[in-house]
Amino acid sequence: MVRLKKRKILFKKADKRDLSRVSRRSKAVLWAVCRAILMCGLSFVILYPILYMLSMSFRPINQMADPSIIWIPKSLTLENMQRAIKYMSFKETVTNTAIITLVGTVLQIFSASLAGYGMSRFKFKGRGVLFALLIATIIMPPQNIIIPLYRQFQNFDFFWIGRLLAPFRGGEAFTVSLIDNPISMILPALFANGIRSGLVIYIFMQFFKGMPEELEEAACVDGCGAFATYFKIIMPNMMPAIVTVFVFSMVWYWTDFFYSAMLNPQTSLSVALNGIGTQIAYDTKSTNPLEVQAVTQAGCLIFIAPILTVYLFLQRLFVQSVERSGITG
Repeated sequence: MVRLKKRKILFKKADKRDLSRVSRRSKAVLWAVCRAILMCGLSFVILYPILYMLSMSFRPINQMADPSIIWIPKSLTLENMQRAIKYMSFKETVTNTAIITLVGTVLQIFSASLAGYGMSRFKFKGRGVLFALLIATIIMPPQNIIIPLYRQFQNFDFFWIGRLLAPFRGGEAFTVSLIDNPISMILPALFANGIRSGLVIYIFMQFFKGMPEELEEAACVDGCGAFATYFKIIMPNMMPAIVTVFVFSMVWYWTDFFYSAMLNPQTSLSVALNGIGTQIAYDTKSTNPLEVQAVTQAGCLIFIAPILTVYLFLQRLFVQSVERSGITG
């Protein structure tokens, strides 16, 4: 009887172990299925616009309304691409946009990293107020400041120097207009006030907080001042944050429409892309929506091609930089 009871107890324990194994396996399989469904859904959401863009860009106009064509057209054409390049004045707009993007990105990285280093490492009066204002610039939409910003660049007085020259000009201040001038997009970046500069400064602040202060203490012992420490010690060690911010800032400047439409509408690629429909209506005296859609999709493909190319080359560095700097979101 004692042996039978022991066997029953052993059988019950074995059954419980088998059940726990089955439950763990079933949970693992269920989680794998849910994860696969989630990844497929996210991939569809991300890839669908690109696949749709490719299908529409190389499809002839006479096949746009063909119900038998869903993704792959019966024949391919480059007419939509050629017309998009023509209507966007591609050579001029892409050159100006590239100059604004590269110069603005480099200046924003330099000025924002310097501001982030000062706010994260030095204690001074009003530091909390400045940090609150920094967070406000991240939250505040750009529409709130576009009117004073436009007025400032419309009558730019070189930071009150032009007003100081008023007595020598018969009471009239010396001002110039920077509207429709790339300088209106580049100048704010020089003073850490470029596109989403508040977020860039915050990213650098978070990165500097993760750096050991012993590096700066050792530099101070060797006789380095604040600026010497920043340029000789901090900058060589902040490449992960620089690569991350470079990719983000370049995308923001390249794809910006709001500031470009208000301050620099004549030479911006995003504004030219938005005006393709108007150019088609003016050129062909027609407002065929299928024609506008095909040429616009071709223009969108041309518009995102440089960004995708740069990201493909910097993808590994970008992922490593995000991991090392601890930037999320």
